[in-house]
Amino acid sequence: MTTIRRTTMIVADAERSRRFYAEVLGFRTYYDSRMKVTGKVIPIQPPNATVQLFIMEPAHYADALDNNIGKVGILQWVDPPLPAGRRPPKRLGIGDVVFVADCNDIQGLNERVANHPDAIVHCAPMDWTFPAPDGSGNIELTSMSFFDPDGFLHEVYYRRNRPNPDGYLIRRTTNIVRDLDQSIALYRDALGLEIYQDGEMTLGGGMEIPAGEPGARMRLTVFKSAHPYIGMIGALQFIDPPLPEPDWDTWSMGIGRVVNVGGHPDVKGLYPRIERMDVQVTCPPFTRSVPATGGQGEIPMTTIGFFDPDGLLWEINQR
Repeated sequence: MTTIRRTTMIVADAERSRRFYAEVLGFRTYYDSRMKVTGKVIPIQPPNATVQLFIMEPAHYADALDNNIGKVGILQWVDPPLPAGRRPPKRLGIGDVVFVADCNDIQGLNERVANHPDAIVHCAPMDWTFPAPDGSGNIELTSMSFFDPDGFLHEVYYRRNRPNPDGYLIRRTTNIVRDLDQSIALYRDALGLEIYQDGEMTLGGGMEIPAGEPGARMRLTVFKSAHPYIGMIGALQFIDPPLPEPDWDTWSMGIGRVVNVGGHPDVKGLYPRIERMDVQVTCPPFTRSVPATGGQGEIPMTTIGFFDPDGLLWEINQR
């Protein structure tokens, strides 16, 4: 099975983003490295560009949570820098993502985001109920959503009648897709992820993301990886009416795009299954080394990279 380790955001200013995730969301820096990249996995040229990578993690992991998942990456091309991003943070569409998180103080979070000069509250805290996926009754929720300084949307929940984490915890990344059945073929049948939740819903009434039309009918499938609470990935399709085709090149990478980063115990064995899917391979299996945490040597790994059918880039590593 593939383990979903993190989603890495390509940003204009990594230090600005790091401060936001630390000061507003309470994350701590797990990894901090300036390195050279080949342009193989993430197809951004020229080769041997210098990048800055931060990996941020929740400051409070519950004892039962695997601290190798639930992280977020912040990646900046330093030399040469990348041109400006593709569009301002107003509307989402096919190929965009939503970070879905839980927190222990949603009113305080809303205040911190509202007071941040580079973040935008999209939907202020609102109360609603949602049937529990396991059939254990209704979950009473307060939710909000916001754009971070780089235009990435976070959808955040506080459970009024259920336990909450000690801090801010990203549960999953939801990818906005064209065809959910096609996504299931890749995520479940090729990557080996398990379907955790699958159902239809209506935009509004707690599902307040800036995409589609009010009242649109949607289907959401959530896939479980190594843990039943965090490290998940979702696929969201707008069914009626469907979303328009993107007005930008979904096969290009730059500021405002993301990389879904996973781990697998046998990347070379996984690769033939990926090739049979409707994907665009950016690099077949190859061996590389990356700086270890804290600069303590290097970590050898085998890596594959590919765009899925919706232009979302995946990087799968075997250490």
